[in-house]
Amino acid sequence: LFRSLHRAGKEVTLLEWSRSLGGRASTRNVGYRTMDAGAQRIDLSPLASNQLETDARALLRAVAIERGVLQHALPFPSPIFRFDGRSIQTAHEVEVPNWSYLEGGMSVLADALVKDIKVRTHTRISDIVIEKDKYQLRNQRGEVTPSDGVVIALPAPYALAMLLPHAEKNKKIKRITDLFNDVNYEPMIGAMFGTTRIDFREPFTSLFTDDITAPIFWLSQESRRRALGIRREEMAFVLQLGAEISRDYVLKSDKETFVAVERVFEEVLDVALPDIVYGEIQRWPAAFLSSSPFTVDTIKEGEFKVPLYLAGDYIAGQSSMASAFWSGKQIADRLVGVDTFQFIENPAREQARLDEEEWKAVVPPMRLPRKSVRPQR
Repeated sequence: LFRSLHRAGKEVTLLEWSRSLGGRASTRNVGYRTMDAGAQRIDLSPLASNQLETDARALLRAVAIERGVLQHALPFPSPIFRFDGRSIQTAHEVEVPNWSYLEGGMSVLADALVKDIKVRTHTRISDIVIEKDKYQLRNQRGEVTPSDGVVIALPAPYALAMLLPHAEKNKKIKRITDLFNDVNYEPMIGAMFGTTRIDFREPFTSLFTDDITAPIFWLSQESRRRALGIRREEMAFVLQLGAEISRDYVLKSDKETFVAVERVFEEVLDVALPDIVYGEIQRWPAAFLSSSPFTVDTIKEGEFKVPLYLAGDYIAGQSSMASAFWSGKQIADRLVGVDTFQFIENPAREQARLDEEEWKAVVPPMRLPRKSVRPQR
């Protein structure tokens, strides 16, 4: 969205409440190792299960080519197993030739998209002041940013919290906030951690299921796709819990959550999990969209004198990286008044690219060998 507007010649500023960009496609450095906290792969296969996703992937692929992403996208290493998410006994190997990942992590894609765009991280907008000819955006520090238009690109619960204070005084906003009551999500908890070596009965790079209610939705061995200086007797994992278990732990402490992660790991994989030597928990209260009454036409063009739009998975009606791109492009088309796809190859304003080293993953420092010292007689 913001990149499309920038390339079309518009002045845009991205206000991000997190420490880094990417949202559910963010990356963390855990134990000095680059790990994707949310989205684990990019799927650029031309055909999808529905027409919207097919069109969305075509858009994502065009942007990836223009931004130079494809030359840094690595094929997902095999073996990859699909299973029911409940028992390793149901796993069977599958071919996924269109799966890719970024060596430096998924958030590098977001960094590539906003190169040369004004970005302010650690900026949580606490209030939108609606005036006749503009908006005033106030953050948690009391700082105010004026704007000639606002696009709220947040999961539905957070977008609702931002608009709700204005619902009683503005009938148009009240109509929108009422629709949020019918937007439903399922949560997900991600655990990124390292252990000593585990002897699995059969090696794998990743295990996945399409059942979001299963105990394990995704499990990958990071040492098989990003070596990152992982030591000989060490292993690193990304494990994503399904919605049912995540619902029970989304508000609990990291200590309690890691206990659940250990239990699920051992039950599903039928193997003992050694002590976790480092780790981090990532919580997504709004991870999987299950229902939404919103469409791109919910807010009519020109409905607000000063442009106000919503973008996100609940607008597209499905959760995927490609559909997020598609949702943003629909809003950019309205704001510019033309199909912004034309600005991918013929931009009104050029945009710089990331330096080569920024695409690389973080490599942990290696341990120096200890020198043996003989005692003096």
